[in-house]
Amino acid sequence: MHLSTQACDIASPQFLACLTMWICCLSQSRLHVVNLSDQLFQRSKAFRNHLTAHFTEFLELSLGFRHDKPLPGPANIANQLRDRALEIVEQWNDKFGSSYKQVCL
Repeated sequence: MHLSTQACDIASPQFLACLTMWICCLSQSRLHVVNLSDQLFQRSKAFRNHLTAHFTEFLELSLGFRHDKPLPGPANIANQLRDRALEIVEQWNDKFGSSYKQVCL
């Protein structure tokens, strides 16, 4: 997928749409949102600013580390979601960690 630089201009609505989708979605949908978030995070400073402001929520919804908010099923997709989220956070740390302390590991 190739996103144009226009994505920077619409980062805020995209960010809000992504967060809205996460609340009631299956893990497969969340996996798509994680991948979309990665593409936008790589390309848009505005999106990085929005996401890092809500980074704890991003982690809760993609990693399912809270016992009262586990990842939705199916289990095999939830594991893929968790693995992919960890992978991109590590990439974000390597690339943007010096500028965005929230993504530092």
